[in-house]
Amino acid sequence: KDVKTYLHYLDHEKDYIKNAALLCLANACRYNKTLEKKYGLNQRIESQIAAFSKDEDSHRKEEIAELLLTIGYSGNKDFDHFIEKYLKSKNALLLTYAIKAAGLSKHDVFIDKIGSLVRQEKYREDVFKALHNFGEPIVKILYKKDEDEDLPDDIRAHIPDVIKSFKTKQSVVVLSHLLSSKDVVVRLNASRVLDSIEEENHKNTIPDHKLISHFYDECDYYKNTLTGIKTIENAIKSIGNEIANNPEDRMVEQADRDRLKNHLETQSNQSIETIFNLLSLKYKESDMEVVLMGIKNDTEESKINAIEFLENLLTTNLRSKLMPLLEYSFLSNSEAGLSIKSIPESECLLNLLDERGADTKILVLKLMLHLRDESFIKPIRKLENHKNAKVRALVKKNIEPVKK
Repeated sequence: KDVKTYLHYLDHEKDYIKNAALLCLANACRYNKTLEKKYGLNQRIESQIAAFSKDEDSHRKEEIAELLLTIGYSGNKDFDHFIEKYLKSKNALLLTYAIKAAGLSKHDVFIDKIGSLVRQEKYREDVFKALHNFGEPIVKILYKKDEDEDLPDDIRAHIPDVIKSFKTKQSVVVLSHLLSSKDVVVRLNASRVLDSIEEENHKNTIPDHKLISHFYDECDYYKNTLTGIKTIENAIKSIGNEIANNPEDRMVEQADRDRLKNHLETQSNQSIETIFNLLSLKYKESDMEVVLMGIKNDTEESKINAIEFLENLLTTNLRSKLMPLLEYSFLSNSEAGLSIKSIPESECLLNLLDERGADTKILVLKLMLHLRDESFIKPIRKLENHKNAKVRALVKKNIEPVKK
């Protein structure tokens, strides 16, 4: 009797009833192969895909959306192509349901594809939920992708938010590991997420000695960024006079330097915010917000007051590390005694290539193409098998002339 009733709905003359019954069947069959064979789930899905593919325009968007969910629940990899098709859709409803279906499928092939959609704010929450559906193993997968610089920096930036959603001890541990990421925007968001977790749970997320170690590392990163900016600025000035002799080539080269300098300036701002997020894990967050707003204020008086306020809060070791950097960067008449000097451009570029994320590597490798410095070749070769396709392509371009 139950079989006949179920078949009645699966073979119903009204599409919306038949489609709803198939969706329920797919959900029930995920881990029940006997039920799947009994009611011919896969054959029914194949039939629907064939019908929809033959004449998509004759079907309502809601019907296609429902089929996407059905395929996601089924977990059958043979139907992944249908989900993949609508992950490229320009229709907001179909793209949203394709994201949901990819998450329901839990197939690793979709991780990068749906991850790339975090760039679009209106789909971001759907992407987070879809990735969450993969379960806690996704935490280690995403951590590895950050470590390998496998994804563009603007996508990797959202990894901490996905990891936070699991609210487990392991997720907090992984978030603390992300504070050592080569990508400053990942560190920025990891520190922000850890701040929010502490605020919610009213307890420390990171041992004090590890927090101080991350703080020291971030201060060093910030100082190295200032050195990089100064070095590239000096190179721009010194080469500016040579442009008249070879205008076309040198102007492209200068444009690549400008892009790298702007990128480093963005990183310096992100690094300062990360430093204050880390301090918020040790001191009152509201105090750190006031200081950060103060040093970014246009008036010198506000900057001085903010720095003095912070100086009175920090312990001696933190104060000696951070104060000279803030005074150098934000006060016009600095008496910090800190001197940021430029270094040889080749040394600067090699440091950035070694120490920074994929987006920085790409900008550095583009500039290196113009310089053709033989000392670059050995370090560049180390990136031949880099996980990021754009990095690999630029590595190939840099070493091809040498092979010839």
